[in-house]
Formats: sequence, structure tokens, C-alpha cells
Amino acid sequence: MVEKMNENDNLSIKSYSRKMASYVLEQIKNLNEDELKKLSSLANKIPAMIRYNGLSLTIAYLYSKKTNESEKIFDVIINWFENESIFKEDLNKISVAISNELNELKFLKAITDEKMDIIIYRAISNEAITLLEWVRRLFSTK
Repeated sequence: MVEKMNENDNLSIKSYSRKMASYVLEQIKNLNEDELKKLSSLANKIPAMIRYNGLSLTIAYLYSKKTNESEKIFDVIINWFENESIFKEDLNKISVAISNELNELKFLKAITDEKMDIIIYRAISNEAITLLEWVRRLFSTK
């Protein structure tokens, strides 16, 4: 992952982590305390779900749940990978053929596509876990 960072943005791990924290803060800045409390409960569970079930099943679960909390966390993940992630080019290459789908389905199809390299999939999963660790920290402290 460090090689990937050096190739794309010359970001250190610390500055990339700060970029994630800043992104999450931006995503939650307009939420009230009640919304944050509900989101915090779900945000605490998602990293473990990714570790045990995999990123694709966790994303499918969030997509199918259709609650305000699951949709907000889903949006945080999807928007990160579409706009901020060092892996957005890898995902875009795969999802070009899926461009007529909704954004969330495009991401899910990209990470489950047979063209997805397993090493990239694992790195994306680890990045999602790191992002969600920030979500969990910041949802519970705002």
C-alpha cells in the first residue's frame, strides 16, 4: 500500500490517514447528536463485519438494509472510494463497463468482478477498515 501511495500522491501513511479523518469529519459535520448516536452503533460493527465476511458481503448488507444509518455509512464508503481513495483508478478501470448502473451497484460489481486482482481487493478492504475506524472514532466523539 505504501508503494501505491508513493506512485499516486507521494502521501505518507500519516498524511493519508489525516486525509481520511478530514473526509469523515466533512461527512458528519451536519449530523445532529441523535443521528450520530445511531450511526455510532452501526459504525462499531462494520470493521469486524468486513474482517469476518469480506468487503463485498458487507457492502451488500449495507445496501440491502435500507435504514438511514446504513445508507449514511454506505455513502461514506462509496464516496471515499469514488473520489478520494488511492484505488479509485483501479476501481474505475473495472467499472467502466458498468457505467449505466447506480453508483452503489457499480462499486459492488467492481469489487466482485472477476477482473479484480485479489491483492487490490485485500488492499481496498484494509483501506475500508481504516476509513471505518475513523468513522467509528469520530462518530463517537463529535
